[in-house]
Amino acid sequence: MNKFVKKVAVGFAVAASSVSAFAASSIDISAATTQATTDVQTAGGLIIGVVVVCASFSWIRRVIR
Repeated sequence: MNKFVKKVAVGFAVAASSVSAFAASSIDISAATTQATTDVQTAGGLIIGVVVVCASFSWIRRVIR
């Protein structure tokens, strides 16, 4: 049981130090998140556009036959 208590204490110390390290950093990622969201929306719109164009060409070819 003594080894278990030591492991828990060491784990708690590591977790506490990492939490304080995260709290000390003041990195603002909102601009990067906004930019990534815009990029994903643009890529998604382009993919949907390509799918719609391919489907419309397929339907037009069926009508012409």
